[in-house]
Amino acid sequence: MSSSISLSLTTWNNSSTISRCLDSVRCLDVREILLIDCGSTDGTPHAAAASMAPIRVMRTRSSVPSLAEARNLALRSTDSGFVLFMEADWTLDPASLTLLQSATEADSNRAIAVPLFLDEDGAEQKGHNIRRFPTPAALCVEYLVLHKLLGSFMGTDPWTRHYRMTDFDHRQDADVDHACGAVALVRRDMLLQVGGYDEHFIPAWMEDVELGQRLKAAGYTTRFCHRALARHLGRETTRHRLIEAHYVDFYRGVLRYCRSHLGVSWQLVRLCLLMGLIAKAGFSYLLPGSIRRLLLEHHRIYNSDQEIRSYRHMYLRAARMAVRGA
Repeated sequence: MSSSISLSLTTWNNSSTISRCLDSVRCLDVREILLIDCGSTDGTPHAAAASMAPIRVMRTRSSVPSLAEARNLALRSTDSGFVLFMEADWTLDPASLTLLQSATEADSNRAIAVPLFLDEDGAEQKGHNIRRFPTPAALCVEYLVLHKLLGSFMGTDPWTRHYRMTDFDHRQDADVDHACGAVALVRRDMLLQVGGYDEHFIPAWMEDVELGQRLKAAGYTTRFCHRALARHLGRETTRHRLIEAHYVDFYRGVLRYCRSHLGVSWQLVRLCLLMGLIAKAGFSYLLPGSIRRLLLEHHRIYNSDQEIRSYRHMYLRAARMAVRGA
């Protein structure tokens, strides 16, 4: 089974995209489809199982949706040599899967291969697809929202540009520090060798960064394949909505990562995170709506005034967590 591929399809309230996602994966040359659901309440697993056979449906046990738990469950539930992780708001074509497998097999130390991420209209998802490991400076600038302000006045900022790899030509292949696991082909044995995903990181994103650190320490690589294409269905991603719904848990994971990998600098990141959260809470609570909307539009900090007002309680809860440091 060393060269066979199992598809692990992760779902969380994907009723609006699951049909198009399944239409995409029907054509993939995979041994089996494992649907790992993270606590959907909209009937997504039932709809998927009813519309496509054979498909094996499993559910995570955590009370908080966890992509790390979902992926580990898939790794333990198959003996295929490769596992294709996909979140259910993405599509992938057969040619791209072949490219990912070829890229992985080309290097005996290659643990992960990821495609170029595209929006539904074909635009590249720079800044989200692949990244370098975050530095204290990049995280501090981001959590103080200085990257938005600098972007407004200067067009960009050097810290987050480097970290998010928006300075990288996405029309070339390269080994990268880590990649978003929304669509990723992995060597099952290598991920299990380093312990799989750390399930302390919930609900999403930091589990990919932390895994990249352990893979790199073990001598394994992550490859970005620009000719393999994955297309995102819709503007809002599963990950984005997961983080919104579990905002405090996400930043708890950020601090856990920083404490483990940034040495004493993690305290500076914690302070900047706390200051940024307090500033955003004050902005949303204290400024008159007309001024707030004007600033938001000018600096492009948030999509809308309605969003920032809906987040205000999350800011305060996350700030209390940052004070405690975990």
